Amino acid sequence: MDIYKNQLNKLYQEIVKKKHENHREKVEDIVKNNLEQLLRKKFANMVDNVMSDGEKVTPTVEFDDVHPRVEHEIHDCLNPSQTYIIPKYLLKSVPQTPSMPVWAPVMRNVRIEDETTLHHIPYLDDDNRNPIDNNFIEELLTNYDGKIHTEKERFTDDILVELVDKFKTIVKINDDNNVEPFEIIANIFTENETAENLKQRYDEFKMNKKSDQMETPPNIDDNLQKIYSFEKIMHSYTNLYCRRCHTYDCTDHPFYEVKFRNKNDCRTNTKKQKPCSKDCYLNSENLSADSSDDVRIKGTILDRIKFDKWTNNDKIIYNVAMKSYYNNYCNISTLINKPCIEVYAYSIKIKKDIYNKKFHNDKNGDDFDDSDNDNSYDDIRNKKKKKKPNKWSAHCKKLQLKDSSSKTLINYVPCEHPDTKCDQSCSCVRNKLICEKYCACSEDCPERFPGCRCKAQCNTKQCPCYSAVRECDPDICGTCGADQPDLQNVRCKNIAIQRGLKKKLILGVSDIAGWGIFLNDTAEKNDFISEYCGEMISQDEADRRGKIYDNNGSSFLFNLNNDYVIDAKRKGNKIRFANHSINPNCYAKVMMVNGEHRIGIFAKRKIRKFEELFFDYRYGPNDQLKFVRIERDQQMIIDNDND
Repeated sequence: MDIYKNQLNKLYQEIVKKKHENHREKVEDIVKNNLEQLLRKKFANMVDNVMSDGEKVTPTVEFDDVHPRVEHEIHDCLNPSQTYIIPKYLLKSVPQTPSMPVWAPVMRNVRIEDETTLHHIPYLDDDNRNPIDNNFIEELLTNYDGKIHTEKERFTDDILVELVDKFKTIVKINDDNNVEPFEIIANIFTENETAENLKQRYDEFKMNKKSDQMETPPNIDDNLQKIYSFEKIMHSYTNLYCRRCHTYDCTDHPFYEVKFRNKNDCRTNTKKQKPCSKDCYLNSENLSADSSDDVRIKGTILDRIKFDKWTNNDKIIYNVAMKSYYNNYCNISTLINKPCIEVYAYSIKIKKDIYNKKFHNDKNGDDFDDSDNDNSYDDIRNKKKKKKPNKWSAHCKKLQLKDSSSKTLINYVPCEHPDTKCDQSCSCVRNKLICEKYCACSEDCPERFPGCRCKAQCNTKQCPCYSAVRECDPDICGTCGADQPDLQNVRCKNIAIQRGLKKKLILGVSDIAGWGIFLNDTAEKNDFISEYCGEMISQDEADRRGKIYDNNGSSFLFNLNNDYVIDAKRKGNKIRFANHSINPNCYAKVMMVNGEHRIGIFAKRKIRKFEELFFDYRYGPNDQLKFVRIERDQQMIIDNDND
């Protein structure tokens, strides 16, 4: 071990040094090019205003005793022989603008994973009024399990692979399964990783690098290709597609398995349909008007049409198209590029095979599983009995009482039990939540929120949505106008957060502390001002960040529900600059918006134009005056007067 230690350390230093040199050279080249461009531009502007050969330029502004004119001689660094005399203007002293930490603007909440490693020791303000506790850093490290980002943690996969390969060459190890190099490296360079973990990282990096260089095999279309059902073909699409934000592979909502629920709502009325061509199935003399839904098989069509030219790819497209077009064989034939009568005949063949298979299994007493088939008869499917609909008003009242019974907001996760009713095994029922449109339960589920039937503006407690602290859902609130695309003429006033109908805001220096946000418009009472956006972090992560924020005398954390907190320090929108006040002109409200908890800032009273915005940060009685300087000083004066 000691023999290889010096060699490995030397190799590691060479690899890291080479990487640093390459990085430094790239940075130096970029800085050099930018500096040259900046100097050329700077002197070009000077030459436009100053004549060469030492001639002075007559100033274009008047000077007095307060604003004297001073001349300054400079030399061109690119052309040393050239000299310029530049007039220098002394400006008035202006107040220093408040400092502003770096932050990234976002329009929506962004979900962030927990940071279990402290990337750096945070800077704590050297303010004599708030002395730093000597034990704070130690407690902070304890919250991060003692993990801090150091040079040893920068032992990346590419360095590991290069180090192992060079070490194997030096000691002449040809066996790829030999773990001795990884054991030596683990003892020297890492503390928590084992040789097995390092070898796994090594193999994965090698495999990924090799797979990136491999060519993708060509697509084949012959008898070797398998015929997949609709569910198997669309599996990745249906599972990766997020039904809540309508994007693929989103990072904001957790992944959960979604079982496909078929809805054939686009059946074609063959009595009114016209033939699409001379080969249309509607022109056949052997078909009745309702033949598309008839379970009797037309054997004459099958006898005269052959399917030997149907490739497996055609059959796969047919399986997918049947879910969308059902019995519209004219449209399906256009997708497959086959005659309409041929597509219809193929559907009869599939139905006949399914019917025979079910009849054979029923005769033998076997269970018939048609989960992998997309063309089974509607007649042989079990039809569920429809429940009697509840009275809408009583149903709304029941759900409102259920929603208001819990003071703590529970994070909503859609329930997933399509074949059973919502009972105590349902996650929504257990957490006393209302089933949303994203749940996989039936549409007539009694636990579902039915929406409102308002014909007014939905801004009073007479609206079930407004009373339940929810925004109107455009998919289920059909009469209030929440689904209207024209924002200028929309009647519903309870859709401001989801539509982004915020007021115009101006960032400026606050009269209270630091920066503030001002209203560039007028607002009436209860008008929507803006959404409070930021990073959506867990409660544990909020506790770790909150300890640092408390020591810095600032806070951007806003409790969202039992699972998540919104942190607007690193990412957020302009409303993050609204200061705290015990007499605010705005208030914050957490609302359910299309299955998500979101924070809205609303006007508490009528607000004039250019008035600074404040809302209550909901500090405790000992902390509410901690971070606001003017109100704290005013409170001290009041206390002294009372004494």
